[in-house]
Amino acid sequence: MNSNTYFGAAALNHFLEVFFFVPYYFLAVLAFFTHVACIHFKRTVSTLQTYAVIVFGFFSAAFLLYALTNHFHGYAIPEAYEKMLDAMSFWYFFHLHTARSFQ
Repeated sequence: MNSNTYFGAAALNHFLEVFFFVPYYFLAVLAFFTHVACIHFKRTVSTLQTYAVIVFGFFSAAFLLYALTNHFHGYAIPEAYEKMLDAMSFWYFFHLHTARSFQ
């Protein structure tokens, strides 16, 4: 199983993992742009441009997450990635355990 863009998009479209990965990916992209803005500020001492880079990072992160959560309706996730997340999900293991205990 490759950890390419399908891996991240599958996690963003899976029920329980979405609560962890949406803030995680959003803050990761925003942190990258914030670091770029800090480097830009140290070189140019331009506050307006620095804030512009951070705002651009905010909208880039929102756009990326909106696209990867399939709101553009064009990012089909292969079935193998969905099965992998189902196998790793806590609720899947919890369901298997409770189903066996009632038999």
